[in-house]
Amino acid sequence: MRRQRQCLCRSRLCRPRHPPLKAQLVTLWPSHAGAEVDADPAAKVTGSTQPELSRILRGQFRSVSVERLLAMLTRLGCKVDIVVRPQGRTTESAVIHFA
Repeated sequence: MRRQRQCLCRSRLCRPRHPPLKAQLVTLWPSHAGAEVDADPAAKVTGSTQPELSRILRGQFRSVSVERLLAMLTRLGCKVDIVVRPQGRTTESAVIHFA
């Protein structure tokens, strides 16, 4: 039997319910940066190189941090807000604006 990795939240074993955060961020790029993402101009705007941006858009983003992906999205004109709230509550929350 395969052993599950232990989750860092509350020391319970759990299975991921959502795709990894980096993958979710990269899937937002085409919809927010325009239908056609031309890697060369977009690389200049995001502060990366064309080959690096092409690798990221192909799903090879292991070496790129979440913070860097968020910075690239903001440079492409996206507004990024991180909302943290206790589970089950909709009124109490902390919002982090990434710019």
